[in-house]
Amino acid sequence: MSVAVFEQNDGYQHLQMVLQEEFGIVLGDERRSRMTARLRPVIDEFAASDLHGLADRLRDEKSAELRNAVLLAITSYTTVWFEPAEIFALLADYVLPELMNKRSARLWVIGCGSGALPYSVSMAATEAQKQAGRKFELEIVTTDIAESILAQARKAVFDQSSLRNLNEKRMHKYMTAEGECRRVNDDIRARLKFSICNLLDDFSGMGHFDTVICLDTLMYFSVAMRRQILDGISRLLAPSGILLVGANETVIPLSSDYDRVEIAAGVFYRQKS
Repeated sequence: MSVAVFEQNDGYQHLQMVLQEEFGIVLGDERRSRMTARLRPVIDEFAASDLHGLADRLRDEKSAELRNAVLLAITSYTTVWFEPAEIFALLADYVLPELMNKRSARLWVIGCGSGALPYSVSMAATEAQKQAGRKFELEIVTTDIAESILAQARKAVFDQSSLRNLNEKRMHKYMTAEGECRRVNDDIRARLKFSICNLLDDFSGMGHFDTVICLDTLMYFSVAMRRQILDGISRLLAPSGILLVGANETVIPLSSDYDRVEIAAGVFYRQKS
């Protein structure tokens, strides 16, 4: 092994240790090459010497700006509509019809990304209302760790390459052509409220929710941090509120605040009353 490769690996291992010890974030060995490449711009932006120096600054400076830059670099964002299919089957068949029994409801989408997920949820809510033949007031709060991400999602403008998996019927029904792009219609956008939130921080001020969608997020954290996040979400969920997580993510036995519920459409977790 060359000295350069060894130093890179050693720096990556040091970063792994600091991320887990300081923030409860787990960075796997299998992601080494990809993460090293993604973190190079962060190293340059913050004038760190290398991965080892970046890790030292994360540990010593306690800078939220640096922490968020690293988190943005190691987190994957994709523009995928109405996915995962199981989650949207649960929303259509069970969650949204249940929410419509309330006069108004609040839903939290953790991880706004490009906006495709929360806008898809809003479109699904419109479809559920039409199927039920009645309207209800739904606020969709969607969060991410950086204003730059939220600002782009707020624009609600998507080019054709980012609409490849949205079917033509929905595209024409819920979006308006704007040059070579499409903009999400105002009635779909109106339900959304964008807010900065980092699950590593205290998020108790987010308010209470009837449903929380937290997809492919818990996997980035250590077991202890997952437990802390799940407990924090539990405190914000209304009695019998619903938590939706990614197919490969675990809630039980990390938290005893939820019951696992399996129905034909899929699996979700319900806040214990």
